[in-house]
Amino acid sequence: NGGVNINYKKKEKEYRAEYSENNHFMYWMLQRNQKKVYKQRKKNTSTKDGGTNTQKRQKESIGRGAITANRYMQKLQNEQKKELLPAGWEAPTKMIHMNFDNWYRRAKEQDLRKQTPTRHDQKQQQEQSNNTNADVTNATKSQQQDVPHWYFRLIGCGAMGKCDGDRSTESLFSEMDFFHPQRPQSDLYLGSEKDKQSGIHCRFGMSGVISEAHYDGSRNMIALLSGERRYILSHPNQCQNLYLYPKSHPSSRHSEIDWSNVPNKKGNASTVSAEEASFHERFPKFANATANEIVLQAGDVLYLPTNWFHYIVSLNMNYQCNTRSGTSFENDYLIQQCGF
Repeated sequence: NGGVNINYKKKEKEYRAEYSENNHFMYWMLQRNQKKVYKQRKKNTSTKDGGTNTQKRQKESIGRGAITANRYMQKLQNEQKKELLPAGWEAPTKMIHMNFDNWYRRAKEQDLRKQTPTRHDQKQQQEQSNNTNADVTNATKSQQQDVPHWYFRLIGCGAMGKCDGDRSTESLFSEMDFFHPQRPQSDLYLGSEKDKQSGIHCRFGMSGVISEAHYDGSRNMIALLSGERRYILSHPNQCQNLYLYPKSHPSSRHSEIDWSNVPNKKGNASTVSAEEASFHERFPKFANATANEIVLQAGDVLYLPTNWFHYIVSLNMNYQCNTRSGTSFENDYLIQQCGF
């Protein structure tokens, strides 16, 4: 092995990862009472006889001359309204643990799948070549979206725990200790707020993975170590054009628009489809949104200021590491105008 010692036990260790039934990944977090509503909602899943647990309890209660099920549903609806948990909301991804070999195998399979176009892909490519006005944001449609994807993560120090590399099971400090914020000689962090940094986060993206458009409340430095990632960036002054989920939503700070499936701009009434008309009626300001587009390649570093929107597409298998440090406030008033 060239004199390099390989710890095979460490290689099999499982780390944090995210799973999606398609290629879209959107951060989410439930508030305390929303968790209660969501748990109750999950209990109302279908029973073996095809009905729901609530329907079954309702039949039983009616048989006893009671209306407990109706009262239960009314209570659930009141709690849902109070916490603004959207009706029918489902977690867009699942948090799981997996080892790197497992993720890498699946990522290679996805790369192979992308290199072998299906008939659907070939038809779409032909249609796009015939339509020079095709929207640029539809370029990811042929990347085999509706198959499971995994997003592998290594976290050196996150907001969920103290910055203690010695006891963190997901620490990167043992191999890159210069990232440790408690080292007084460290000059990797921006400004004088080294104590407010959020550690180092490394993310491994499969080909076609999309991170939905959102903003973060801190400065961010992103280094791409391998592969390519496409970034679409929007200034905070575009906030009102991007239709963000409200502050109470599990995916607050994210645009509710699927940027990979945006209809073409408005045409005359005879050429606009019902889908396009519905989209532009629901999101009339989105057509006014402006953005910058870049493609990060291995060795590139992107500085992302506080509150800037970013939408990310993995163009192939890629690895990136980013670190955050403190917050700047010059654009806070723009985000506040959108209710944050």
